[in-house]
Amino acid sequence: MNVKQQTLNMVGNVWQRARYGCLAVVIIATMGFSLVVPAGQAWASQAEGQAMLQRVASAEQAARGSLMPMPQAEAGAVAKLGSDGWQFSGGNITGVLQRALDDGNVRVIELPVGTFTIGAISLNAAKNKVVRGNGSLTTLVFDASQPQPPFMNTSGGRAEKLLFTEFTLDARWQPGRKTQNAFQLTNARDIQFYKMAIKNVAQSAILAQGLGAGGGTPNLLVLDTVVENAGLADQTTGFGVLVKDNSPHAKVVGSRVVGVKGGMGVGAHATKVGAPVNMTIISNHISMVRSATAFEGIGLTKGAHNAVVARNVIEPSFDNGISLSSNNNLAVQNFVSSAWNHGCSLEGEGNMLVANEVTAVGHQNYALGEHNDYAGVAIENGTRNTVSGNKITGGDMVYAVKFNQAQRGSNKIGHNQFAWNKAEFNKKPLASDVVGDSAPDYHIALLSADQRAAIASNAGPTQVATPGTPDSTYKPDEKKKEDTKKKDDKKKSRSHDDNGVAPQQHQQQSQDQGAFDPSRLIWLAVGIIVLIIAGGSLIALFIYYRMRKRQ
Repeated sequence: MNVKQQTLNMVGNVWQRARYGCLAVVIIATMGFSLVVPAGQAWASQAEGQAMLQRVASAEQAARGSLMPMPQAEAGAVAKLGSDGWQFSGGNITGVLQRALDDGNVRVIELPVGTFTIGAISLNAAKNKVVRGNGSLTTLVFDASQPQPPFMNTSGGRAEKLLFTEFTLDARWQPGRKTQNAFQLTNARDIQFYKMAIKNVAQSAILAQGLGAGGGTPNLLVLDTVVENAGLADQTTGFGVLVKDNSPHAKVVGSRVVGVKGGMGVGAHATKVGAPVNMTIISNHISMVRSATAFEGIGLTKGAHNAVVARNVIEPSFDNGISLSSNNNLAVQNFVSSAWNHGCSLEGEGNMLVANEVTAVGHQNYALGEHNDYAGVAIENGTRNTVSGNKITGGDMVYAVKFNQAQRGSNKIGHNQFAWNKAEFNKKPLASDVVGDSAPDYHIALLSADQRAAIASNAGPTQVATPGTPDSTYKPDEKKKEDTKKKDDKKKSRSHDDNGVAPQQHQQQSQDQGAFDPSRLIWLAVGIIVLIIAGGSLIALFIYYRMRKRQ
């Protein structure tokens, strides 16, 4: 018997056994696919979750790494105000500070210890300079009788590469006085604030804007800075930090923005001039004040696309907790203690709302005796948005998810913990929406109480106990990049169901963040083995059929 005949007989024996088990093979193959596909999807979702966290860490690291280095200390490059030819009389520092800013040879302006008055300062001719105080020992008080803001670059100015650090600007606004911004930056670029304090402002503490075609103020950096009491005039333009027009790549990181009354804590606003795209808003502590206008802590209007909004603490918000009206934004691991309206609002497309926590929704109903239908998440004419792993409980949450305006579908909503009191949805999701367990689960943990307490805890000018020199505070040329990556690897993540059960009734499953669930890996391996067996059986049947046909 030749080899060919032996092979044919062997395959024939396999066929004799297998043909009666064809149905079993099909069943086994189906089982294999049912194990492999979900395990693979879960693996991919967890990997995508880790990519989100890495994106946040990289964005924060990039923000801190962009801090200006100290300019070279060439002859005449340092202006020590109050000495060495930079004397001033009395307590008004306006003239000597303006002269130093206008001097093209000066690279470092050292503010003295003490409290001094300033009038309106023009930044129009200032380039490549560091304005540095002595931490908590240096305060500039604005003369509110001035017609212009304390610091301003006009649309025709050339302010570029300026760093303000280690001093306090107190605008000391009172009702009845002219309403102004503290730092009004128009068509400037690369303006930075590090360990600053800006207090008691009628309008916005920092306004980065543009004027004219394509005008804007790109690359704004607000790092480890305190804004205390902004928008006191209670108008609609009093933000903590407002970035608008063609002002891309703004970064607000590690800052404490508290007592904001007339606008958002941190806001991005697109206009016909342009849009502040690619914004970074990470690890800020924002506190709003009840006002006539009532805004949210963080809000992005239409056109302000591609922002990273992560690890922010908002206590409380007098509108929605967070509002994303633009596209392709990532909002992850934010915490809102109380939202007067919806927990979060999504109006754009392709936004990721993941692992955020809001502890009370619809507080306006209680405060004003109203009966509005507020939701944990409102999707306002949005599509391709993902809402996963969020915890929104408490308050007067009528719906878990509310579809406002036209439903456009293709949203993914699952693995959330909502405590609604009427219905999960106000409208039935469309067929293209993915709801419940079929939605991706990224296994990203909520912020813990300790993590929330640590956010922006180091913001503001360095506290100095006794008078010293500028060398006793932050020196940009000797800076060591702070460790911005919060060690999340050992934190627990959890999985929630989308239903109306009270929070305490939910059973949360935790596993090490970043590690693949071993049970899923086992089922993946089993599924692959089953598919190999089924595939081998089908191959054997095919070979036998072909050889029999040739005979």
